[in-house]
Amino acid sequence: MSANKESFREVEFTDGLNLIIAERSEASTDRDSRNGVGKSTLVEIIHFCLGSSVTQKNIIHQLRDDDWEFSLGLEYGDSIFTVRRSLSKATAVVLTNSARDLPLMDAVKVSLNGEIEISTKTWKDILGQICFGLTEETATEKYAPTFRSLVSYFARSGRDAYLDPFTTSRQIRSYQKQVYNAFLVGLNWRHASEWQVLKDQEKMVRTPSPDSALQKRSTLAALENEQVRLIADQQRLRSQSGRIS
Repeated sequence: MSANKESFREVEFTDGLNLIIAERSEASTDRDSRNGVGKSTLVEIIHFCLGSSVTQKNIIHQLRDDDWEFSLGLEYGDSIFTVRRSLSKATAVVLTNSARDLPLMDAVKVSLNGEIEISTKTWKDILGQICFGLTEETATEKYAPTFRSLVSYFARSGRDAYLDPFTTSRQIRSYQKQVYNAFLVGLNWRHASEWQVLKDQEKMVRTPSPDSALQKRSTLAALENEQVRLIADQQRLRSQSGRIS
């Protein structure tokens, strides 16, 4: 992991589990804080290079006006390449030429300098396929897992991410937890997604939409008008019957 600023110290990762911890010296005491040394920032940058969005709640959001650009070296099969993404142009990523053999790269053009620029969405689709085997067909299914939802279990960011091994955020919904964890352990995640679809349909039946409520009111008004007309007809017929007798 590197950046285009000299103040950023390059970080190298190894195979297997990587832990990001604050360094302590022999002079450190229990009063020395590990806060503010860049641990959370580094995880955010990893996610940024892997296609995450940046909002005001992100630490790196404050760097958006300073032309920061981050690079992450990746390895896939026999290919070793680098992905580069800028905070000022977050809708695209730039890959080195050695990434041309990745899936979904057939229609992508390589520039004269040997770099490949693709949209962030395409990049996430590629990562979803090479990391988790997600396909284009999977993406069309409702409540299907995505690369971003799954990778958050492997690069946990934020205090909420460590409250429960089965969730990465307080905002995650019950059905999402079931879908994502079922997928990751190799179970049929579609059972959970299909069950949520059924719950949505039940909710629609039990909670009419504004359109259906308007239609009901219109129908009720029409029936009331019909009732008034029938009563008037009934009274008229009785009156005529009395005159005949």
